Amino acid sequence: RMERVLRPKALGAWLLHRKTAQAPLDAFVLFSSASSIFGNPSQGNYAAANAFLDSLAQHRRALGLPGLAVNWGVLGGDGYVARNEKVAEYLARQGTLALDPKEVVSLLETFLDARCAQVAALRVDWAK
Repeated sequence: RMERVLRPKALGAWLLHRKTAQAPLDAFVLFSSASSIFGNPSQGNYAAANAFLDSLAQHRRALGLPGLAVNWGVLGGDGYVARNEKVAEYLARQGTLALDPKEVVSLLETFLDARCAQVAALRVDWAK
């Protein structure tokens, strides 16, 4: 189970890194997850895969290359959470609310302008 989730994300990102290391890129963006920061019950493999993306962005920046990992929270629209009602209900009970797709685009533009290596974007009702 660990390899099935970790391998595609980590290996895919690593291969992109290797193949583009000499390319004059303006950006190298990795869509990570807030799960690598907060964890998620029964999703250690998913959290580990995303933590790899976070580390790869940091590694690229240390090499003087562009690199940005965005630790997204719940993305609204037609994504995984929208297709999985139980997951959506669990996250809502925890106070994690969806980001609107237009908001996601705006946030990504802001993050690219900021030239950070890693940022988190999530809507949270901290009282919950």
